[in-house]
Amino acid sequence: MRTAPDKLQPPRSLAADGPEDIGSAGAIQRQARDSVATTVERPSGVPGPARRKLMADLRRLSLAALRAQPPDYAQARFWLLHASRRGDVWASLTLGRLHGEGLGGTADPERAVRLFRKAGRSGDPEGMFRCGIAFQVGEGVPEDGKEAARWYARAARAGHACAAFNLATMLAAGAGIARNPARAIRFYEQAAAGGETRAMVNLANIH
Repeated sequence: MRTAPDKLQPPRSLAADGPEDIGSAGAIQRQARDSVATTVERPSGVPGPARRKLMADLRRLSLAALRAQPPDYAQARFWLLHASRRGDVWASLTLGRLHGEGLGGTADPERAVRLFRKAGRSGDPEGMFRCGIAFQVGEGVPEDGKEAARWYARAARAGHACAAFNLATMLAAGAGIARNPARAIRFYEQAAAGGETRAMVNLANIH
């Protein structure tokens, strides 16, 4: 039940930047690398302004690698790892996807789940959702319907429509958890309100 978007998404703060803003000609990348080179190996102690610049540069370098033609996923992994270690939730989520899908290196589902869990525990709904998928299908972790439902419920509470749909489907069928049609309808309604068309279809069929 892989309902997540196929395309890797940049952080919202940079999503609207044009190609020139992420250094399609390489100037921004060179400047960012120079900045990163002086601070990226320091595990701690980077002052506030320098840390903010470092995090922004790591994001830009990650985006430049992901948006290259063809994408340089191996380089993206490198920059994303440094950003993830410093608490960038989007970096953890995106790095998890690269490990899960085997882009830029060997596929590592277990590491992917650890990164999704890290993002989810930081409050990211997509990280919670991907943890739900992992536990539902048993990819990178043992299959566990109750744990999948727990992560889906957390993501649904945070407004993730696909998570609400997946949880509703589990509840309607009793797949891995106790069957609960009434609760399933509530989550279908939430998913439909969030724009999930499959939930709208299921609700129409129920009624």
